[in-house]
Amino acid sequence: MGVQAIQLSAQTGAFSIIYHDPYGGVWRTDGISSNSDDAIVAKSVQDALRALPNEVLEGVSVAKRTSAQTVCHRLKDGQQHIPSANGHGTTNKCGSTGSIGVDAAKQDFDVTFADKPGQTGVQFLLEVDVSARTAAGSFPTHAGISSGTYTIGEVIGSTDSALGALSELAECSDRGLDNGDGECECFDGFRGLACEEQEALV
Repeated sequence: MGVQAIQLSAQTGAFSIIYHDPYGGVWRTDGISSNSDDAIVAKSVQDALRALPNEVLEGVSVAKRTSAQTVCHRLKDGQQHIPSANGHGTTNKCGSTGSIGVDAAKQDFDVTFADKPGQTGVQFLLEVDVSARTAAGSFPTHAGISSGTYTIGEVIGSTDSALGALSELAECSDRGLDNGDGECECFDGFRGLACEEQEALV
């Protein structure tokens, strides 16, 4: 499961979050109110992400940050590290690392993706829209964060400091093949949209 650390520069106003899924879809949450209590913000962000259509982030969890996180900035955002793949893979480790801490004057929370199809492996970094969106026809509408900025990074796990081994987002979970229509034809003994479930021992 991947984790992303987010820090917003101010505690007043409202914002929205944009999620780019691994299949090219772009999803935008409703407006999320800022708050000086990071636990309240985290709950609001979690609710907004889980409310995205088609359950694209079903099971995602968000919690306030209690200590600094060491984060990775990849050379190419969102791409898997798959250097094999018959020469067609992508070597994509950390280009640089940094730290996102806890600041009492800012909003600090961490987003943990679920162990579900489309959420495993490397994810594109979430985007935070801190601009005011109040004009007629805007979606979503929110006040924005005055002079707002945000910092976000992919949290480095203790088992792989370079994140070089994360490549779970394989076609059909490496248990089937794409039939050409974007659907998986699972090998014997597996089922599910991404062949993620074991059906029987064969």
